[in-house]
Amino acid sequence: MSVQDRVLAVIARVAQNDEVLRNPDVHLYETGLIDSFGTVELMIALGEEFDFEFSPAEFDPEAWATPNKIAALVAERMG
Repeated sequence: MSVQDRVLAVIARVAQNDEVLRNPDVHLYETGLIDSFGTVELMIALGEEFDFEFSPAEFDPEAWATPNKIAALVAERMG
């Protein structure tokens, strides 16, 4: 399973919605798929999946706006 597939699966689980699997460019916050509590849950879930931590201080709403952007952040973090 690719990094992107793993990220999408985590987001779908946290959002409790498969829309992110069908449309990885969906805006998570504008559509209400993720809220502020969901963001914290997502950071924790991604950290567990990929064995690293995202600090809430690192959060940039634009960089976390879509599943594809989050997947790019995770891929960058993994090197």
